[in-house]
Amino acid sequence: MANRESGKDDTIEGAGQASPPPGRAPVGPPAEQDLGSRASDEIPQDSASIFAMAAEQEATPERPKAQFRELEDAGQWLEMLDRLEKQYERGDRALAAEEWGIALVALEEVAEIDPEFRDVQEKLAQAREENELATWYQEASTHAKASHWADACRSWAQVLRRRPDYRDSSALSGLLDAISRLLDG
Repeated sequence: MANRESGKDDTIEGAGQASPPPGRAPVGPPAEQDLGSRASDEIPQDSASIFAMAAEQEATPERPKAQFRELEDAGQWLEMLDRLEKQYERGDRALAAEEWGIALVALEEVAEIDPEFRDVQEKLAQAREENELATWYQEASTHAKASHWADACRSWAQVLRRRPDYRDSSALSGLLDAISRLLDG
């Protein structure tokens, strides 16, 4: 970007970026100060975006000092990112294996640390729903085995209200069987 008064180019060489105004130091952790080392799709292309980005980084007075120090330490940040990635993958594998409790624990840890990590909120909602359905299904089966037909009907109904085709309609079959036995007496 050319400076109108001096005719000089005020971009950072190789990055296509405007430099901060005179007397203003770069802001943020060291990795963020070197715009030339960023991926090209992350680099704002106009000076207004750069100054807005710098202002966001400066506007952290409410951020606890301890947290700021942690963010400055790239090693700790990378360790945390690696931990989030591993827990997310563990939760995702548990979802695929229908291990709802394991999925819940792993995904809740990720969401607690970073609620916006990938699609953790959607995966967590899925794990919670599946866990609840599985719990009701198991309760209904346990009541049916014990010939507690009214309790079995209540649990099967909970499952079917949420998902009528749960487990290929075996919940519906269980409910109908429980109603039949309850009516028979």
